[in-house]
Amino acid sequence: MHSDRYIFIAVDVKGYSGTLAAEQVSIQRDLRELLAGAAAGARLPYDRWVDQPQGDGVLILAPPEHEPRYLDDFVDHLVMQVRRRNRDRLPEGRLHLRLGLAQGPATLAANGFAGEAPILACRLRDAAVTKAVLAESGADLVVAVSDRMFTDNVLGDLTRFSSTDFTRVEIDEEKVNVVAWLWLPRGYEFPPLLLEREHKSPAPRRAEPVQPVESGHTSSVQINYSTVRGPVGGRDVHVRD
Repeated sequence: MHSDRYIFIAVDVKGYSGTLAAEQVSIQRDLRELLAGAAAGARLPYDRWVDQPQGDGVLILAPPEHEPRYLDDFVDHLVMQVRRRNRDRLPEGRLHLRLGLAQGPATLAANGFAGEAPILACRLRDAAVTKAVLAESGADLVVAVSDRMFTDNVLGDLTRFSSTDFTRVEIDEEKVNVVAWLWLPRGYEFPPLLLEREHKSPAPRRAEPVQPVESGHTSSVQINYSTVRGPVGGRDVHVRD
């Protein structure tokens, strides 16, 4: 496969590592069915997706056609699929997903995908703020969209979304230093995060390239977020990778 522009979907299941082996088998099967069902509902070419399994999640390379549908129809149908699956289940049996969306050039390599875009999709999905928003909001799904994908599709008026449907965050970790846009399903609010200290929000800046990092380091995560209600001061949170 030649290096070209693709869409990358990175999905992770919250709390997967704390489940028993039999439950993990069921979760992996359910995740596949949820993604396939959402793709079918959004009229996306699931049969042309190339995936890289990641145990508690998956990284998917999708063709770039119909890019706005991945923000519009696919996200909507995935929310419906997860809610249907979670219906009538005890809290500990429900699935809660983190979804990272990015687009850009990549190449199919021996052990997965090579390129900045697939790395970015995973970094957005696994960022501290994405995890915190899912945990604190109680939502079935949180979506983290790259700045480029947001600009092209939402600000470009190619989707049903308004920019006020998203929350802008600056993810500043050792692993990644980018602007991203978070979305929660209707009925859920962007939650107050557990923050150590507050300071004045700096001026917005452009996203910088993703920087790989070794595990085991303590990173300072600067989270500057704003919504339709206006800018909210940036804060520092200390997390362990």
